[in-house]
Amino acid sequence: MALPSDVQALLDELEPEIRKAFLEAIDRITSQAQLSTITAHLQAGNVEAAILALRLDPVFFQPLDRAIMEAYYRGGVLALASLPRIPDPFLVEQRFSDLMAATFAPKPGAGSTSED
Repeated sequence: MALPSDVQALLDELEPEIRKAFLEAIDRITSQAQLSTITAHLQAGNVEAAILALRLDPVFFQPLDRAIMEAYYRGGVLALASLPRIPDPFLVEQRFSDLMAATFAPKPGAGSTSED
């Protein structure tokens, strides 16, 4: 099933940004020395040591997090823009209030009915 053209255009625009942010995050946490240490741990079957050798820091993934948040935001804006407009409920209430005020307003030329 094909996506709507505006959604596909947004995906085509955002995909390179997210890919770049992901690859930059991976580049920050890997070096050739780290990679050989991690590989050695994995080949020895020591997964915990391999994970510790990665020395993952959330800071490494901040650009990726930002790119993903931007994609969600822009997707939300796109989705909201395609929704039908909802009438302003306060305009209805204001028209009702105006109608009620006009209905119960004193008629011009009508005298006062209260006795002094």
